[in-house]
Amino acid sequence: MNKTTRSAVIVFSSIFLTLQVSEGKLNGPEGKSDTSTEKKSDQKDESLLPEQLLQIADTKAFAKYVFLVDKSLRTLFLYEREETKIKKVGEFPADIGKNDGNKMKRDDHKTPEGIYFFQNFLKPPQIPFETYGKMAFTLDYPNIFDSRAKKSGSGIWLHSIPESVPLTRGSRGCVVVRNEVIEKLTQYIQLKETPILIFDQVKFVPATDHEKKKSEIHAFVDGWRDAWQSKAIDKYIDFYDDEFKSLGYTKKRWKMERS
Repeated sequence: MNKTTRSAVIVFSSIFLTLQVSEGKLNGPEGKSDTSTEKKSDQKDESLLPEQLLQIADTKAFAKYVFLVDKSLRTLFLYEREETKIKKVGEFPADIGKNDGNKMKRDDHKTPEGIYFFQNFLKPPQIPFETYGKMAFTLDYPNIFDSRAKKSGSGIWLHSIPESVPLTRGSRGCVVVRNEVIEKLTQYIQLKETPILIFDQVKFVPATDHEKKKSEIHAFVDGWRDAWQSKAIDKYIDFYDDEFKSLGYTKKRWKMERS
């Protein structure tokens, strides 16, 4: 695995997801169809798989479905676990923040990028129909990684809009779909458990490349675990980023505690 752009694994409740990080180190926790104007997904080859989603844990302890948003395509994808592989359930046109880029501060009208989980379910009269449509699901933005990056803001949701509202107007940062779409998606969402991954651009790769990347990630995690179990502390610590922080520990302090 290329060390300068190695994919580090972040494990959330036994789901394996990849984010590109420098130096390849682990960093710890801290009515109208609109078809004429909405941008469509260019993923023509259905055999291609998203490189940013390698595996959904094969366990009942975790949700079976994962949502994936490609901001550049303005598309929401839904994937499910199928034994040890992933399978696309569907893809849907979506609206995102009216301003490009990753959300950094309150009122920048950008959609955050990262791994989030659905938290709460809302519907009228809790929320105004003319703004949020039939229902909404709140997300846990800012999460621990956002807070560590000193990002601000809140109120990032997956919600719907009425047919009278264009799906291309740009939101204040939320991911937005049509009423009929969110009604379909509701059955796949388990609050506090189902994740939604949001990226500026999803890279779709052939199944062979997808399997190769997954094997690399598993090897990376196995190497980290084996180094710890064998008490090879220097090798174990080398898996961590120099700016690693967790539970108040720096990388140096983390090494001292485990020596």
